[in-house]
Amino acid sequence: MKRLIGLLGVMVSVAIGACGGSGGSAAVGQGATINIGVPLALTGPTPSSGSSSSRAMTSGPTGSTTPRAVFWWGQRRKVNLIYRDDQSTPAQTATPGQDLVSAQQVSFLLGTYGTSGTAQEAVVAQKAGLPMVSANGTSEDQIFSKGYDFVFCPAGPAKSYLKGVIDMALTLNPKRPRWPS
Repeated sequence: MKRLIGLLGVMVSVAIGACGGSGGSAAVGQGATINIGVPLALTGPTPSSGSSSSRAMTSGPTGSTTPRAVFWWGQRRKVNLIYRDDQSTPAQTATPGQDLVSAQQVSFLLGTYGTSGTAQEAVVAQKAGLPMVSANGTSEDQIFSKGYDFVFCPAGPAKSYLKGVIDMALTLNPKRPRWPS
């Protein structure tokens, strides 16, 4: 749970940094509340991922539900998470994402669970010109090779997940013994 909350903190920091870099931005406004759009699977066949993510975002390590705030260029800003249900259907993710952008006027989006839903949401973010941070949808061919300018992922593409582990293993001494054929 603490790791998920820490990852959310990194994602929020990256996305807020992407919103502007000189004392505030048009998207957030000086001292304004930062509205973050969060499409989640709250119903449908796989609601457990959405409910776990929601709990991690709304409660701290001690179970506190104190309103969240971030410091942005010396000012404290309240963070407001606005959830929409994508019904555990990747093709449905664009609809709540569009609602979050147009009706709720969020400052940026957090990616939903899984590559297929994140790919749908990335299209919405790109069209709106809003940053989207994704911790789960990391398929290079479905997301990163599409040329989206507003999609950020702290984990990097899925194909590079184990690169560091493999590189480290290759430097170990002694090397793993080879078994006779």
